[in-house]
Amino acid sequence: MEHAPAPGARRATAGAGKKKRRRKFQAAARTPGTRRRLDPEKREAMILDAAIGFFAEAGFDAQLRELASRIGISQSLIFRYFGSKQVLIERVYERVYVARWSSQWAQDIGDRRQDLRDRLIGFYRSYLTAIEGYEWIRMTLYSGLAGNDLTRRYIETRVDGLLLAITKEITHEIPAARQIAPEVLHELVWHLHATFIYYLIRKYVFQVATIADTGLLIEATVTHFLAGLEAGIPTAPSASASTGATVVKVRRAAGGRGSSKRKPSS
Repeated sequence: MEHAPAPGARRATAGAGKKKRRRKFQAAARTPGTRRRLDPEKREAMILDAAIGFFAEAGFDAQLRELASRIGISQSLIFRYFGSKQVLIERVYERVYVARWSSQWAQDIGDRRQDLRDRLIGFYRSYLTAIEGYEWIRMTLYSGLAGNDLTRRYIETRVDGLLLAITKEITHEIPAARQIAPEVLHELVWHLHATFIYYLIRKYVFQVATIADTGLLIEATVTHFLAGLEAGIPTAPSASASTGATVVKVRRAAGGRGSSKRKPSS
């Protein structure tokens, strides 16, 4: 059985990875004769690669002069190739998000010749393979914190549609799921999806120990999710009944007056 590395070891590995990425870009930019040898396309690609690692580490509020310093070029050279910081960020979005997205995922999810469990497991294996990494998850969080629309745009134009497709297939395959309000079922599907996103947050942001076998994680999560839907969701008690029961418990615990007489409303 595979075991995840200890938290301290993971943090040390992550720190070493940052230094390695930084040295890589510095070496590419500062090697004698590099500036003369690189054609415009290769230099643009070098800057873009460096920008992805830079924004993932420092966030989108970081200054381009720091990026230029790290890779050993002038800030004006960055603007020569990309025009503005926003243009560079858009190019990063295309590389990190759009280029990794597969239209095949929606087709596979809707392929009813396969069992729904197998479809979901296959999708999340492919999806995690495409997105897992230091840059993707950290930039996703930084985008939300910085107030730009990269993550929101990714969700609204790609992720949400795919999750709606999953919701549709669940409704078709699981009779008990048809008794769940559509907006609630959609939130439950988001909960499934968020399980894997939070796995990446723990691994690459918090840098704590996580399960090493992602395939096992996916199979277990999908299997338990579907089993829960098949079992159905109990009818929730009314708000007034829940509130009344809470009042009784609180008063009894505190020994308050009337604690032995007050009953929860029916």
